[in-house]
Amino acid sequence: PDQPSPPTAPTPPAGSLQLAFPVLLITERLELRVSDPGFAEQFAEFVASSAHDFEFVPGWKAAADVQVARESLQRSLDLAHDDVVRHAFLRSTGQYVGRLDLHSWDPSSPRCELGYMGDSRHAGQGLMSEAARCMVDAVWGLDVRRVQATCDARNTRAIRFATAIGMQHEGVLRAYDRDDEGHLSDTVMLAIVRP
Repeated sequence: PDQPSPPTAPTPPAGSLQLAFPVLLITERLELRVSDPGFAEQFAEFVASSAHDFEFVPGWKAAADVQVARESLQRSLDLAHDDVVRHAFLRSTGQYVGRLDLHSWDPSSPRCELGYMGDSRHAGQGLMSEAARCMVDAVWGLDVRRVQATCDARNTRAIRFATAIGMQHEGVLRAYDRDDEGHLSDTVMLAIVRP
């Protein structure tokens, strides 16, 4: 069957982490692509359909608006010297599956942090786990030793996801961050360390 061709993404800025990290990652079922404002409508639709899952992920609900989504995708490109962002699409249909990023890089350790948001319409199929494992495997190629994830302690779904991809629960940072309502909340730290 014909497969949809991926949108052409702008070239990442010179000297960015995006150039050291593979531009396109392929798994059994997915393509992980660089941000492109051209798929803002798919991104906005994903946020709108999954907004109930973002209760403990501050700031993302606004991206259900196509213009905000477009600006977010462009910002990912503009900040490519600091972060690696990939968007997962089904290879068979081109449907949007989720967003993953590697941020908070510390080359002296060396470590980074994994962020992830999956489309709830694809929940339970293991697609985001497949994408996250691919991202982690790729980052080991950059001589990173530790990939960590932090999330609101009330976000049990995100915690289960992190442990499912091999991260270990390392502890709770009490009154560490504020949620969308401005309340102090506890943050869970999880991590996987390269053997």
